[in-house]
Amino acid sequence: MSKVKFLILSIILASIQATLPVSAAPKSVDRYSEAKKEIPEDVYPVYRALERLIQTNKVDGPVAITVRSTTPEQCEAMTGNKGMCAILGDLPDVKAKDSMIAWAVQVVSSTNFLPNASADGGNLIRMGKSLMNGLIDKPAAMTCVVAHELAHITEGHIKKYKIKNEELDVTTATKISSAIKNAKDASNNIGTKMLTSFLIGATQGIYQGMANQGMYNQASQGISELNMILEDEVKGAPYENAKIMDAVYGALKVHAPRSLGVLGELQGLSKSYIIRTRKDIYQYFAEHTSELMRFSREQELEADAKGVEYMVNAGINPKSCLDVQELIHRTSGDKTTSITDSHPGEEERKAKLEKIIAEIMPQFKNNSKVNPVKQPILPYVYDKETQVVRIMPRGTPGMQSGKNNKSSSIDALLGN
Repeated sequence: MSKVKFLILSIILASIQATLPVSAAPKSVDRYSEAKKEIPEDVYPVYRALERLIQTNKVDGPVAITVRSTTPEQCEAMTGNKGMCAILGDLPDVKAKDSMIAWAVQVVSSTNFLPNASADGGNLIRMGKSLMNGLIDKPAAMTCVVAHELAHITEGHIKKYKIKNEELDVTTATKISSAIKNAKDASNNIGTKMLTSFLIGATQGIYQGMANQGMYNQASQGISELNMILEDEVKGAPYENAKIMDAVYGALKVHAPRSLGVLGELQGLSKSYIIRTRKDIYQYFAEHTSELMRFSREQELEADAKGVEYMVNAGINPKSCLDVQELIHRTSGDKTTSITDSHPGEEERKAKLEKIIAEIMPQFKNNSKVNPVKQPILPYVYDKETQVVRIMPRGTPGMQSGKNNKSSSIDALLGN
């Protein structure tokens, strides 16, 4: 073909191509558009993080998640209103027009950095809004927080903690009961000896006093002093008993009801023996608390390790978990671990976390990048009033992926 013919043919083809309609580039489909419409923007990030962790790890059963502005403890510290705070800590954001106090507490809690996240026995994860705000530019670190709380649920930590506390309560109650019994036995023995001694001396003095008025007066004074001592022992006992109850009642009512019930055995014990036994009682409570907190710290470290594993399986760099620790401990100052701490101190926790991450990093690097598109969207149930998203396992009967399935499961069972 000559150059002229080739040039003419090229011009003709170009003109034909120019007249053809231009095909538009394929639009990317937002698979989560429906979820974004109904789930609040504060809750949506943690919902997505939890779903990815469930998608890529073996998690049985539904898990729920939400965001809360305050906790009952934070609220009570600000207002002193325990009743209101018990409710407010589990409410979504309250509007100022509905309750100015509740609104103010939530705003202050979410503005001041009070890092908190928790999981409960109902498989509900609560992410504190202030912690969310602190990690707003670190979605991987935020996902690590969710992974840690998810680990508490999957490892059964809430139930195990409760069982451990009940076991310690039985042990503590047994020790207290034994200490009170020993005190009563000792009190009865020494009381009998004292009374016998005084009566013998007093009787001798009375008989001798018939011949010696001075000895009679001394014996009478001895009986009077004994009466005063006994009266003080009896009248002072309820006060000393009440001091013990005031010191421990609030904590024991919730955490050690069996031990609280055993304290009723102090009734009938004299003042001095209550004071003497009180030291043992406080020691037993301290041992109970110390052992329970040690158990709690072990669970936190286990959740750290499991959370790192979940992150790797989800294709997210576990080093982001170190960002969480840096943020949490930035203002706490708890570098070392105390026997009364429920969580490990910064130094211990960071060192163990770094060791775990170093060991698992080769697995992370060898993992193929998790493709978000290939992960099937899980069905969920969203409650507008509580702002809680409950993510359901894949294949839940009657539930469609990526949709709010609040009524679909019952329709699947009963028809419509």
